[in-house]
Amino acid sequence: MVVAVGIGRALSLRVVEEIERLLASGMISRRALRDYHAMAKENLHSWLQYALIRAAEHLGLLAAPEVKVPFREPLDPGEILPGKNGRKRWMKKVDVGFFMLPKKFIGFGECYTLDEFHACLPTRELLELFNETAGYRAYGIERMWINPRDTVMHLVDYAEAGWRPSIAVLLVVLPEREDRVRSRDQRLLISRGSGFFLKRWMKMVDEMRGRGVDAHLVRIGEAGIWVDGELVVDLSSGGLEDRVERWRELVSSSKIKPFTEESEPGWKWMSREYAEKKLGLR
Repeated sequence: MVVAVGIGRALSLRVVEEIERLLASGMISRRALRDYHAMAKENLHSWLQYALIRAAEHLGLLAAPEVKVPFREPLDPGEILPGKNGRKRWMKKVDVGFFMLPKKFIGFGECYTLDEFHACLPTRELLELFNETAGYRAYGIERMWINPRDTVMHLVDYAEAGWRPSIAVLLVVLPEREDRVRSRDQRLLISRGSGFFLKRWMKMVDEMRGRGVDAHLVRIGEAGIWVDGELVVDLSSGGLEDRVERWRELVSSSKIKPFTEESEPGWKWMSREYAEKKLGLR
């Protein structure tokens, strides 16, 4: 598969622009980046998917949400976590799939919000970390789920012909404190510090690159947005206020009045008079 060199990096930077625009317009609030309930109420995950799709379109790519990527070899839960029962998985549904014409899959984007900050760990390591941090057997194999890291890496290694990704963009929102996650188990994990998980996310991206994928990590936080560890957007109070004001001025200057230009004859069953009535202009 031939994909332009650097398209993953360009896509990541464009995603940052889209997220910045959503923050400035108020579609994403800063509270949604730190509070689980605000995150869920404001549909943060959906807006991050939207940012990925918009970014792809700006680069001339096609993008679709919830794309199913088939495996040539199934993922067996028992191999990921010995003793784990469960059906073998023959596909993974990615948050956004990227395509080039004619319908050629080139990669994917995944969004991990406050409730999935630990998705970068292998399932077996996550189980051990739960129990070690709790100080007792808080989780057993029978209760443990397969962590997203294992399904993503299985996709990279075993996607069917024509579905092997060349690019990947991971959007991650990391909680900074224990009181910013939902469950007791997650509070135990984040007590290790967000830096611990950030390093593991970067390691996961490096592993994907080692398998030939142009992978990039976009970390979103209250203080800023980073791409591969580099601060790209400063979200300090003063900087954000300036961006909100610029957005307000842009919207105010972009008022569009309907029917200001004559249109070419189109749908013959809909007259201009009918259209104006439906729009409340008469």
